[in-house]
Amino acid sequence: MISYKESDMDFSPLFKEGMNTVYIEKSKFYKKFEPHGVKTVEFWHLRQSSKSPQLCFIEAKVSAPDIANPKSHQDYVYCQDCPNKPESKSSTFCDECPKNTINIYCSKIYAKMQHSLELYVSKLLGIGEDKYNEFPAIFTKTRLSSCSIRFILVIKKHDARKDKGGLKAAIQRKLLPLRKIWNADVTVMGEAEARTHGYIL
Repeated sequence: MISYKESDMDFSPLFKEGMNTVYIEKSKFYKKFEPHGVKTVEFWHLRQSSKSPQLCFIEAKVSAPDIANPKSHQDYVYCQDCPNKPESKSSTFCDECPKNTINIYCSKIYAKMQHSLELYVSKLLGIGEDKYNEFPAIFTKTRLSSCSIRFILVIKKHDARKDKGGLKAAIQRKLLPLRKIWNADVTVMGEAEARTHGYIL
């Protein structure tokens, strides 16, 4: 029996009949790219709507750095020449510093989202051969130009009500190039919200 558990959450609702979801991280299609440094999200999900199809790239995490509590991680580790290096620990952290914990976290999310979208386009163009027939036909029959694109990050230990835009804002800043190029939406949600939207049990 296939398990759809990721980051201690059960995503099996995405795989009900007619839901058009690919467990891309576990696919044989992805496994041939993985040794070459290609990253991916857990799931590709094509959601049908009355307006236009929505192509969702879903990544799952157990937790994330707590922006509201900077003492819990190394937000104050800066490069020596960082122009935003604070004079005191009470200053705002720099989420562009490569040694910054939040920046490292967001950069990994960016790589997964970017590579996932590139993998999908490669598959759509017939460059990435799918000899295993792992994808519902609708993934190749649906025109990308007709889809809206949504990058979704589901974090088990995250409460959007308490976030006050901190973590979501940091991820949105990091994903800005993808958002602008593809006119994409970025959503960050916790376990409760993911359950409300029908992504998890």
